[in-house]
Amino acid sequence: MAAAPSASDGAGLEKVLKAISGLVAMAEQGLATRAVADKLLALEAQEDVLRVRLAAGPIDMPDIHPNISEIYRRKVERLAEALHQPEERDEAANAIRALIERVTLTPAARRGQGDATYASGERHLLVASPV
Repeated sequence: MAAAPSASDGAGLEKVLKAISGLVAMAEQGLATRAVADKLLALEAQEDVLRVRLAAGPIDMPDIHPNISEIYRRKVERLAEALHQPEERDEAANAIRALIERVTLTPAARRGQGDATYASGERHLLVASPV
């Protein structure tokens, strides 16, 4: 059974094909030696392995939790409620800050037309896990 493809297999295949092309060019120019022929055979074997891996299927990716949107909605809802409670306000504000990993502001030609993108800091919620 072939190993699952890795993220580097595509780049590895490109590298092997480039090396094979270079050796073939050397052979066409009459510069081939037994060592070149041996290296070409080894590269072709490596190419075969990489092609089998890439044909095996998609790269293993973590499963997205089926209820991620509901879990996230409930968390945000609880935090919003906590902001209205004076004794919980500071803790809720800190929790909201933890949810936002990065804010990217894109300026526009006119004031008020820019864009803000928020990156969630709770990526671990995206991986399937029991709730």
